[in-house]
Parts: sequence; structure tokens; C-alpha cells
Amino acid sequence: MFLVRWIRTLLSLPALWAGQAAAMLHSPSAITLLSAAWRISGSGEIARQAIWQVQRHHGAAAALARAAVWMESNARPEIAAAAGILAMEDRDVAQAAGWLEQGRRLGDDPAGMLETLEFLIALAGEDKNAAVETARRFEQRRDLPPIVSRMILSELLWYDMLVGRFEQAQARAKHLLAVEKNLHAAAVLWALDTLAGRTAQAETHLAEAGDGPPAHRLYCQGLALSAVGLVDRAREILGELRRQDENAAARLEAALAGKGGVA
Repeated sequence: MFLVRWIRTLLSLPALWAGQAAAMLHSPSAITLLSAAWRISGSGEIARQAIWQVQRHHGAAAALARAAVWMESNARPEIAAAAGILAMEDRDVAQAAGWLEQGRRLGDDPAGMLETLEFLIALAGEDKNAAVETARRFEQRRDLPPIVSRMILSELLWYDMLVGRFEQAQARAKHLLAVEKNLHAAAVLWALDTLAGRTAQAETHLAEAGDGPPAHRLYCQGLALSAVGLVDRAREILGELRRQDENAAARLEAALAGKGGVA
């Protein structure tokens, strides 16, 4: 069986390489080439690449339809994971959960995309503890995609802040910033130094936030200020945020209300 898989993989390489090159050039021909490579190799990872290209050129509905057809002919956990993430992009949590269940029945996804899907579903649920519990289960994993690891660490970082475990939050934030610039970590350290009256040190942390929408930065600053009890400062941030992004301001206002910061 191993020899058969190896031969099929070898035969699929020309179509795979051509498909990946076409994808880099944003050419629709990537769909045909990657689909051919998938049929030859049976590789779930190649199928996932083809599904992303269908989504890029024809939309999520077409990509989900393609995934459903391929699951009927040669079900793979990678296909289920890709379809579930697409469903989450459409905010269809129920459909995403169905894809996750199918994927889990098929085995592991080496790229960790099933774990990505599981965490996204937990984040979208009404049970606020579910995301934290899922993050804790995945925290020690070293085989997850970097973006998922960052999401997990950020979730636990904010949990520590919101429950008042500032030392743990500080340690997590420094760990994140040791890898790369990170808005969440920078906002947390900025707020902790602001609370301690270390104004100069606080301002240096904002330089570690990296690039990103100004409204997102303000939201994180306001949330961090609220967590450390600097509610008046957080209200000031809220006023500025309202002028930039009403949706983000509404989320921050809800957080402040939970802390007793909005009348």
C-alpha cells in the first residue's frame, strides 16, 4: 500500500507543481490542475489546496459543493476541515460543526486544521468558557499552524487579564512578543504599566503592537484598561473608538458595562 501511495504521489507532482504555480499567479487554471493532482494522488492536503482555489475564484458555495462531492468519492479529514472553515466564514456554525464531526471520524489532519475549526466553533458559541477550555487543551500542542497557536495564546492572555491574573497575563504577553509584534500582548503590557504608573515603559509597548487598523488597536487598549480597573481611561478610548468603528465601540461598551464602567 505504501508503494502504491508513493507511486501515485510521484505521478501527481507535475499537475501539483503546475497548479501551485497557477495559484501564485491567481489563475483559475489552478483549480483544474490541483483537482487533477488530487484525483491522481488521493492526498487530502492537495484536495484542500484545490478547494481554496475554488473558493477564491467561484466563492464559498461552489467550494463547499466541491468538498461535498469529493467527500462522497474519497472522504478525507483535510477536506472536511477546509469545508468547515469555509462554513465558519459564512457564519454557519451548525454546518461547520457537522464538517468537524465528519473530519474527526476520518482521523487526524496533520496540518492541524481540524483543531483550527474546533477552536473557531468554540469562539463563536454562546458558552464563553468553551473557547478558554478548548484553548487550554490545545495550549501545549506544537503541531498546530502558527496562526492558531497565536489565537489560542491570545484567548488565554485575555482570560488571565479579565479574571485579574495579571502576572500570568504579563508572562503570556512577553512570550508572544518574544516571537513577533503582537497587538494583544502590547496592549496588555501597556495597560499593566499604565496601572503601575510606568508611563514611559507603557508607551514603548505600543510600538510593539505592529501594523493594523487603528480601531482594532483602540479596542484592545480599551479592553485592557477595563481589565485593570482604569475605567475612566477606558471611557476616553471608547469615545474615540465610536468615531472610528461603531461595531468595535459596541463590543467595548459591552465589556465596560460588564465591569460597571458604563452608566
